[in-house]
Amino acid sequence: MAWWIHRGLRRALVPRGLNSSSPLLRPPAASSPYFSSLQSRSQENAAPESGIGGSTSSKTASFRSSLNPTEVAKFAAIAETWWDSQGPFKPLHLMNPTRVSFIRSTLCRHFRKDPFSVRPFEGLKIIDVGCGGGILSEPLARMGATVTGIDAVEKNIKIADIHAALDPLTSSIEYHCTTAA
Repeated sequence: MAWWIHRGLRRALVPRGLNSSSPLLRPPAASSPYFSSLQSRSQENAAPESGIGGSTSSKTASFRSSLNPTEVAKFAAIAETWWDSQGPFKPLHLMNPTRVSFIRSTLCRHFRKDPFSVRPFEGLKIIDVGCGGGILSEPLARMGATVTGIDAVEKNIKIADIHAALDPLTSSIEYHCTTAA
């Protein structure tokens, strides 16, 4: 489901005259340090391979989380301020109308929904990964989507639940304290 966001962003951010063969849009070369670090990470996280006859290696798969404990602690410390439009999340509140507008136009175009409808996302299921206090989840639910928000910080989930319960159009949002991996 996430591929549409990438395609939509690319369409919106690529200046006219550039195409996928442009050096600015090509993926990094296999010899680049970026590619090498990704390759080594994927090898570290690889699942055990099956041996001949279908038996599996005795090694267990180890997955590294990209979750940063410092970031989790930082967001937990300011969780109560998610809905304070003049607080630490003021930049997010300021950019949210633009972000919602972009998502609305992209989803409506992709799913052939009426962008002028009051609830154009009726019938769509959306997951908001890293939902925080629900600043994006709520407008998506008001536009008719069935929304699930996930965040690694339990305090954020509690704040999001409390705030969503205040509006009948957002009270159906399901929030879960978990990570995407």
